[in-house]
Order: sequence, then structure tokens, then C-alpha cells
Amino acid sequence: MQKAHDLGIDNFFVFGIRCKILDEKDLQLLYKWRNEEEISKFMDDRRFVSMQVLKFWYKKIYDKDITFPYIIYIENVPCAYIEIKNIDYVQSIAELGIYIFGNQYIGKGIAEKAALCWEILLAKLKIKTAFTYIHSDNIRSIAFIEKIGGIRTHSRGNFFVYTHEKEKRRKSLMRIAKKYNVEQEFLQMLKTIEVR
Repeated sequence: MQKAHDLGIDNFFVFGIRCKILDEKDLQLLYKWRNEEEISKFMDDRRFVSMQVLKFWYKKIYDKDITFPYIIYIENVPCAYIEIKNIDYVQSIAELGIYIFGNQYIGKGIAEKAALCWEILLAKLKIKTAFTYIHSDNIRSIAFIEKIGGIRTHSRGNFFVYTHEKEKRRKSLMRIAKKYNVEQEFLQMLKTIEVR
């Protein structure tokens, strides 16, 4: 994950949350969360994931620059996981993923602030179009993805596929930035990134 380090996106604090690139010592935490019923029931593969499988996955993605997994912290407490994966730099597309760790963090604005971080990461990686795959039973995530500008384009099995085009996504995210009084900071960060 050298590219994350080179781009300065391996560990950053913005909008009241810290995004830290996943490292091997975080796998135990990911293992616990990924196997919780509330999270796994909305995954494409609902089977129990062993620590061995997670370590294999981590080694597989570590040296490639097509997946960027992050743990989200609030006041040094890990509370969410986000990722940008399956990046195609030629077509400028990627897939987004998120899950919040536990009901105590739902409704606290963490997902919305994480979406602002996604946008910073997408800008740094020069990705214009993003996709999300949301299980058709995951009502909360469907509402969230639509709130941040996702447009449902089709279905794939039990999943709805959402497209996030840059302009529509940014318009929706500006409303979220305004809600948290960080719109100027958000705009300035994007301008700084895109001038380079």
C-alpha cells in the first residue's frame, strides 16, 4: 500500500474523523466485525471468514494499488471500515464499500463524514465514477447511498448496483459538508488536490 503513503492518504484526520489505512495488526478487529451477523448478513459471501482467509486477502491486496481499505476512528476509537477497491485507473472507476461497527455508532454522522473522506480519496486517486453494491434487504444502506448521490442502475442477484458520477456525487456531498459546517474545508481540499 505504498501508493497510499506516497499520496499522503495512509493516515489522515479530516472532518472530525481519522482515516487510517488498514495494516496487518488491524486484521483481528476486522475479523471480529466482519463475522458479526448484523454485518455479514448483507455481504455477498455470508460464510464465516477465518483469520487465515483475512490474512490471505490482506497479503493479496497489500502490494497492489487497486484496493485501499481504511479503519475510521473517532477520538481514537475504531468505529467503521471503508474501502475503495477494484480500481481501474485507465477508465477512472472504482467500487466503494462501508460498514459501521455496532449500533452505538449508527445515526452519529460517521457514515456521512466517511463519505466526505471517500471523495477526498477518489480525488487523490483521480477516480471519476464509483460503484456500490448494496444488498436489497439493507434498507439503511440503500437510503444512505441514495443520500450521497448514488443512482440505482441495475441489479445483480440480491444486490442493487449504484453509480456515483462525480458531479452528482459532489453536489450531494456538499449538502452533507454544509450540515457539518465543513463545506469550505471540503471545497478547499478538493481544489488543492485537483490543481496538482
